[in-house]
Amino acid sequence: MLGRFMLAGGLLVSLLESAPAQDWADRFPPAPECRSEVRLSRTQDSNLKAAGRGRLIVVPHLLGDTTPVTLGRAGLLPVTHRIPPGGLPRPSDSTPTVALESDTGGPHALHLWGTGLDHLIDTVEVRVGYTDTVVAWLRTFVDEYHNKYNCRPRGFRRAGESACVTDSLQTTRMLETANRYAKPESQKTFRLPAFDSSQVALVRDEKTCLRAAPLYGEPGDPPRRVVVVRMGPLYMVYDPYEPLSAGEWNIYRLFDRRWRPLFDIMG
Repeated sequence: MLGRFMLAGGLLVSLLESAPAQDWADRFPPAPECRSEVRLSRTQDSNLKAAGRGRLIVVPHLLGDTTPVTLGRAGLLPVTHRIPPGGLPRPSDSTPTVALESDTGGPHALHLWGTGLDHLIDTVEVRVGYTDTVVAWLRTFVDEYHNKYNCRPRGFRRAGESACVTDSLQTTRMLETANRYAKPESQKTFRLPAFDSSQVALVRDEKTCLRAAPLYGEPGDPPRRVVVVRMGPLYMVYDPYEPLSAGEWNIYRLFDRRWRPLFDIMG
């Protein structure tokens, strides 16, 4: 059986085989911390009440880590309002806890983010005359990009969906990469069989995509939707919705015409 290796060095283990999963969505429940926790005060503040204002004390945490969070920006806006052109303010407090006020009650969008952190937006209720507490869990940009805590619905293939991804937004970069491998210098460097750009094409055949999808993933993965690009006698495969990763990089997989793995491209 052919081995598989990373272009960036390092070894990647054997040919991967994936079995279809049943009811896969149940395997990826969102972490409880995906939603902020609101702790309501029982005591009304007469000054806030008279001014028609409400206040939130925001306590930020980093999901999956005990490192203190330093907020770079924080804001509280009615859900019907957009972020102003100048952006949201920087918290003036040196402590992690931030006090935010609004001159109206009702549903508000809470915006929080900092260096290396994903922009957290959560909907909270502001109560006029009260100071409530919100415990908010922020995610690092990398964790959120890879949906580590399932805070977004997973993008595996559902019943009735095609295994082929063919929209231009997801396929353009794949076709550009494939055309780079159509150049003689790339073929010489990676010991690829000869082909040219006229032999590079997006695959729309469902049977081919169904064959490629489980080979892209790990054993036991749910069914996938994949971009498959034909490169002469080769295939390049990528799942843009649930990509495999190596650190900060996403993985494209290259196969020969008999679907034997050749190597992985990290990009």
